[in-house]
Amino acid sequence: MQPGAIQCTRANKVLPLPGVLDHREFTRVRTDLGRCDVCDDGRAVFRSADGRVKLCEKCYGRLVRAWNMGKGVSSG
Repeated sequence: MQPGAIQCTRANKVLPLPGVLDHREFTRVRTDLGRCDVCDDGRAVFRSADGRVKLCEKCYGRLVRAWNMGKGVSSG
């Protein structure tokens, strides 16, 4: 899998293209945003700067890890 790609485990879910979503453009919010736009499973807690994409903790974490791997940062 390429850095920036989020692997989807459920059928009929959105699979963002590598490099399309940048974790630095997301902000944690306290308001109820509904469901995650990527997995449609988790509660969305991050919103993109333009307000078009909402992510849950799990998908945001995957996005950050993929970006770190692309930059050569190891997680442990």
